[in-house]
Amino acid sequence: MKKKRNNKDFTVDLRSSKIFIISLFFLFFGILFAKATLVSTGLTLILSPETPRPGNNFTVEARSYSFDMNHATFTWYRNGKELSAGVGRNRENFIAGSAGSEITIRVTAESEDGNQYLAESKISIADVDLVINPLTYVPVWYAGAPKPTPGSVVEIYALPHFFSSGKRISPASLLYHWSLDSDEIADQSGVGKNVLRIRLPNSRNGVSEVVAEITSMRGDISGKKAIKIQSAAPEVLFYESSSLTGTKSRSLSYLATAAGRALSIVAQPFFFSLENLLNLNVFWSANGKKLSTAGAQDPFVLDLKTPAEGESSAIFSVTLADKKNIFQTAEASLSIIAK
Repeated sequence: MKKKRNNKDFTVDLRSSKIFIISLFFLFFGILFAKATLVSTGLTLILSPETPRPGNNFTVEARSYSFDMNHATFTWYRNGKELSAGVGRNRENFIAGSAGSEITIRVTAESEDGNQYLAESKISIADVDLVINPLTYVPVWYAGAPKPTPGSVVEIYALPHFFSSGKRISPASLLYHWSLDSDEIADQSGVGKNVLRIRLPNSRNGVSEVVAEITSMRGDISGKKAIKIQSAAPEVLFYESSSLTGTKSRSLSYLATAAGRALSIVAQPFFFSLENLLNLNVFWSANGKKLSTAGAQDPFVLDLKTPAEGESSAIFSVTLADKKNIFQTAEASLSIIAK
């Protein structure tokens, strides 16, 4: 006798199968979805140096504490173009473009468990020039530049080359942070303050480091520059001068001239602080004996007349000394032979 099929039981089995298949479907695609999870946090980019200069190499390092970077696959992009990829490749080298150019750096990392991480940084290439202006004396005809000396004042000008959307940003709208030998100079920092004025320490061959950090008001563009300022010593050089031809251009340490001749020797100061230039003491001597310059119209000029007969020689010396600063001092000697 044939048994009658139980349609009810069959229907129950069919529903169970559907439930099982649907469960497998969601489990399978759930696994795929888990593998495609994109995490935008947990990955950061570190630049070295922090503010790349035009044309210079810089390094970008991807860091994370959310996954094992040694076994993760990193893919690097520059301005949307893939540069490199590899397991554990969490560091990449770049070359900065010209000032005003922009670089978009993007890196993705796929961890061992299939999670993907993303970090992106947009870098605006900026540059800063620092120009020093020592407030020390040089003659108007001198072709060289003034030198900073102990106790003198130096001005440092920051010249930023910042751009936004291809247009140069006005230096007056930027934020300047100045520091001297790692100490912040708050009273000379701020918006538009692109000039720093400092007094150098009273020490010979001293070195001072000035750092300027400049940022845009939004903080999206920044630049940093450091400069070391080394103090030089003030100098005094001798020049021959006459009322007819003026001061000759060649400095002297030795002079041979004719007997019975009148001449003037100029002791020309270089690199003395402008603040106290007019307060310098001038001391002349001949063969070690002090010469009196009382009543002289110009203490820096020594008027001489060599003996009329025979051969003669003498060593003339001069010392220039600041009344308040012993480091603002210079001396020199000149040998004169007449025959």
